Amino acid sequence: MKKILLLVAVLTIGIGTAHAQQTGLDNAIRDAVGELSSGLRTNPSVAVVAMHSGSAAMSNYLIDEMNVAFFHTGGLRLTERVQLAGFNMHAAIDDATAQSIGRLLGVQYVVTGTLEPLAGFFRFRTRIIDAETGALRGIHTADVRNDTLVASLLGAGDPAAFLPPAAAWPPPAAVPQATVGQFTLGQRWATWALNGIPGLGSFIIMSDRFGGFFQVASGGLGYILYISSILFPIREPVMLWGQHMGMYNYRVNPVLLFGGLALIATQQIFNIVRSATFGRGGAVAVASMPSREWDIVLVSDENRIGGISLSHTLRF
Repeated sequence: MKKILLLVAVLTIGIGTAHAQQTGLDNAIRDAVGELSSGLRTNPSVAVVAMHSGSAAMSNYLIDEMNVAFFHTGGLRLTERVQLAGFNMHAAIDDATAQSIGRLLGVQYVVTGTLEPLAGFFRFRTRIIDAETGALRGIHTADVRNDTLVASLLGAGDPAAFLPPAAAWPPPAAVPQATVGQFTLGQRWATWALNGIPGLGSFIIMSDRFGGFFQVASGGLGYILYISSILFPIREPVMLWGQHMGMYNYRVNPVLLFGGLALIATQQIFNIVRSATFGRGGAVAVASMPSREWDIVLVSDENRIGGISLSHTLRF
């Protein structure tokens, strides 16, 4: 009987201790920042890049409060609220992806985290990764009480949103297509065929102003000269024993004929080469661009002077 009572007492103390170790969300955030920021280089640059919780409201709260806590820590340069085209700040990401984002932003350290539901409470895990080496520089875990703040922030959350790290960034590799430059083979054949009327295919399909005008000039002039050689032949009088017989022989004007044929041949050769090669050269892959957002980075330096950096990258 004494053993049973002792076992019950031990379990009761253990359960009480476990519940006592649970903390509020704000305290968990401050503790995480305090632990993660210790042992970093002098005046480091840090970016909080992703917080996965299953709720956009909770993820936004975690990112904002982590930034505030890092800001008040002092002695570091904070890059906050990074918006990257095609990147979901609320998704779970792996260390390699975090390192890639850190290199892209030009920071020394990146911070990621997750808030996952357990039996009646939440496990808050945060990590700080060296963007240069990819090494894990620190990790912090805390058990968060399921209080009114957490419940309100997770009110719109979906338990199915707690998924393993998603390959949301970088964007998926482009799928190779049967293309040369930015035009398909079918478009190039159609351009060549329509250029039977000099420049028509270049203008309509490829929007190739130079190629179109060159073919209009060379091919158009060539056809004009060719037709003129027939319409305006050379007239030669028929002579018999040195006397004009009042009759004439007509023959095609060779200058107009061969000049026209040369220009037509030039246009046709140009048409073949231009239709096959016009573009940016080489086989490329066609990929969708999910967003044309600007990359916005807000930076606070050691003097707390804010700055804004805007950039936009178009890959093709």
